[in-house]
Amino acid sequence: MNVRSLALPVLALLAAGTTGCIIIPVPRSTAEVGARGSVDPHQVEFLRDGETRRREVLLELGEPDDSFMIGDQLVDSYLCDVSRSDVHFGGAIPFPAPPFLIPFGGTLKSARRDFLFIKFDGEGTATRHGFKSYSYSRNQGESPDKSVREVMEEWDSGKEPEPPPRPRRK
Repeated sequence: MNVRSLALPVLALLAAGTTGCIIIPVPRSTAEVGARGSVDPHQVEFLRDGETRRREVLLELGEPDDSFMIGDQLVDSYLCDVSRSDVHFGGAIPFPAPPFLIPFGGTLKSARRDFLFIKFDGEGTATRHGFKSYSYSRNQGESPDKSVREVMEEWDSGKEPEPPPRPRRK
């Protein structure tokens, strides 16, 4: 058997059996009302655990978005950034009977929120600070399935330390 006689049937099988799929990531970064945009890690270099007072933090970063009490310690929460992205996909599956192609497609929606948490002792001195990112699916709606307090409690428990968020390109 010669190679040319095999080429056409092999190409026909590949064309009929291969589905098409195009994934187009569409990043959308929008700040929520009151969000500061990305907090550059350099903006919090002034924070020294055991030294920095809450009034200094308020002067540098402004009022926190949320504050929580854990025992006798106060935790301030700053919503740094909200990133949303949509991934659109689609394609067609070959089918032996009419209509011969079955189309499919959809959109996967996700979002990520970045927080800066700062914990203060009863005297108003920072004892711990750090960033925490939280990603969630928006396919069921715009609301995250965790509250800020739940994200803060995960951060406070020490689970999965988070690096600071990457500064966005301008």
